Amino acid sequence: MFVSVGCHDHASAGPAPTDSDSPAGAGSSRLPPDRSPVRCTAKNRVANTLGRDMEDRERFTLLRITGKYGGSVAIELDESGVSGVPDTSGELMVHNDFVAGLTHTYVEPYDLAPWEHVLDEVEAGRDAVWREHARVAAIGIQLVDREDDQDQITVTVADQQATRVAISLEVNRGWIEEQRELLHRIRETWKHVHPTVLR
Repeated sequence: MFVSVGCHDHASAGPAPTDSDSPAGAGSSRLPPDRSPVRCTAKNRVANTLGRDMEDRERFTLLRITGKYGGSVAIELDESGVSGVPDTSGELMVHNDFVAGLTHTYVEPYDLAPWEHVLDEVEAGRDAVWREHARVAAIGIQLVDREDDQDQITVTVADQQATRVAISLEVNRGWIEEQRELLHRIRETWKHVHPTVLR
């Protein structure tokens, strides 16, 4: 279960959305029932985790969506046994001024194309959810409003343990391209390790 600490108008925790009320898209993901699903943290712990060793760990960040006025959602992958290559395991982190959460997750090479599809959908103005049938937390993105220089989005994280965290973010219009660059770095690094999956 993905745990949040506190809530306000821009962040909420509650029952996970059903298929009927989840945004349509590339999929959601689920936490396996046999894994230790949650590590609950204070807001400062998550904020410190998001900022630690950023220069050294930049190549291991798969996604990092940061609001103009605070708040972020990020997935950072652990270092593998091969120098300079990220592992498939990592941490999913959500935080803003009133809510914070951290949970273990994993990303397989075949998850990259669906994430790219989510970015395509949101760029086209459609809501989307990543890894609907996987066994890790789903990440949904709803485009609330689009202006010349910014997007207003709601990012929802929902797991199999009936927990849902949603935060509203105002992001610069270049945020999707930033996610594509992070995705490209992981994909190019993994090509040397998983060539048959990432052709």
